[in-house]
Amino acid sequence: MATVSSDEWRAICDKFTNAQNLTVVESQNDPDNDPFRSKYKARELLREIYCSLKSFEAGEGEEETGESGETGETGESGEQLPVEAPVDGQTEEAFSQGFCGDSPAGLRAAKLGAVEYYLGVNHVDTEELSAGQEHLMTCMKLLGKCRVSSENVSLFIHARNQLGILWAGRDETETAQGFLETAESIYQRYMKEDGSPPTDMADYFSTEENQLTHQERTKRFELAYTHTMYYLAQVYKNLGETERAAIYCHSTLQRQLKLNQFSPMEWALNAATLSQYYITKDSIGELDTDRQEEMKRGRRLEEEEEEKERKSAMLFGSEDTFDSIASLEEKVRCLLPMDFTEARAIFLVGQHYVTQAKEYFQMDGYVTDHIEILQDHSSLFRSLAFYEEDLDRRCKMHKRRVDMMEPVCMELNSKYYLMIRRQMMFELAETYNEMMDLKLTLANRQDETESLDNHTIKKFNNLCSASAKYFQMFLDSLCSPEGKQPEHLEEEVLRPALVARFRVARLYSRLICTSPPVRWKTLTSRWNTTKAVATVETELELSREMVGLLPLKINRIKAKIPANN
Repeated sequence: MATVSSDEWRAICDKFTNAQNLTVVESQNDPDNDPFRSKYKARELLREIYCSLKSFEAGEGEEETGESGETGETGESGEQLPVEAPVDGQTEEAFSQGFCGDSPAGLRAAKLGAVEYYLGVNHVDTEELSAGQEHLMTCMKLLGKCRVSSENVSLFIHARNQLGILWAGRDETETAQGFLETAESIYQRYMKEDGSPPTDMADYFSTEENQLTHQERTKRFELAYTHTMYYLAQVYKNLGETERAAIYCHSTLQRQLKLNQFSPMEWALNAATLSQYYITKDSIGELDTDRQEEMKRGRRLEEEEEEKERKSAMLFGSEDTFDSIASLEEKVRCLLPMDFTEARAIFLVGQHYVTQAKEYFQMDGYVTDHIEILQDHSSLFRSLAFYEEDLDRRCKMHKRRVDMMEPVCMELNSKYYLMIRRQMMFELAETYNEMMDLKLTLANRQDETESLDNHTIKKFNNLCSASAKYFQMFLDSLCSPEGKQPEHLEEEVLRPALVARFRVARLYSRLICTSPPVRWKTLTSRWNTTKAVATVETELELSREMVGLLPLKINRIKAKIPANN
């Protein structure tokens, strides 16, 4: 036999590469009036490769009669169709009888079989099904002389896949089933007994420097088995075995995802079709009384298991530990609170642990940890306020949040704790805004017939100004040390910055001003703030409308101001 480094062998490898290129690439550009031109050229190259292999192998002492076909079969040049459909399914013999896959005779049979396989696929592609079947069966006969091994297992599976497709296309579903199930059995047994990356058929005709890597071999082998499962799913569907077909379809979809070898549209369509089958089969969305009973039984078993654990703990003297754990679990229920009383009980437990944490993580030495605990404490008050129906008490809870966070926020150095300070400024601004809304609602409820008194107006305006101040401080923290606004905001601060600008503009409009000059000043500030937002693409239309409307309102108020002001 010619060695892999010989000129003759390189010529064979070049012919095989050209044949593959003609089949896969050039055939896409064939004209409509000659659609198989490239594949016919590839067939001639494959026939030349077959003849070269036969001449190289001649004289090695192995009987060649019958390798190209018996009882009327003539191998690569034959066109005769066997009278009866072949039967496959002898998996045990494939692993126990014949030449070793890595022996000269075994490699010779595999290479000749590979050429027969490619000729068979070529004839099927050109719609010459009888000739294609004959070449594929000749490939099977050549492989029948060998035991399944890493050198030929890929060819074993590919040949059976193609025969399965061919017979399924003739509505011979059971014959196709035999070939495909044998391919499945061969794969499963090979992976159990060997599992090493098998030789790919393309490697039979590749020089040493062009051999596939182990990873690529494994990927191609797994893809071949994925095709086996896909074809079996179609066969079982045609046989009426819908449950089995669904299982194989599901496995195929999983493997396609794992190997990243799929068309997204086709995969999604198949997944949706499969889901419809299971929805109909399992009556998903309907009341399942059996399932309900099963869940009740499961709950009873859990309760019995808990009681057994408790008794076991008492027997071994660990009941104190068990009771202490249980008592901790009972302090806070896993269910959401339904009213203020339940919420307050949870709040008190949380506040107890937060207070302990603050005592340990002092500002001196644990700045970041201490502030995170403060934020947790603030969140406890915010959550509790949600359940409080008394608006005055709810406002006082938010005031507690401000009293906790405001001194710390003002004390922090922006140079070292900029991100934390921004978080606190934003939270303080929102808290003051919430207090302002509560105060206004409370005042309106107390006296709906009369206008607000000066004390209430002053308190409202103070809260409004405080909220605007902290929102503005947040915006100022985004500026450069020279006070220049950034041209582009980072993604993580873009939305908060927009919210802050809108809130500032809105807060200026809510200030209660009886004096026209003060009113004009606040509206001008609001206009400038809203105009700045209009430079940002997000919510651009709303900003432009506000910028267009505010000057009219400003001019009307300005007209009321005496000239000497």
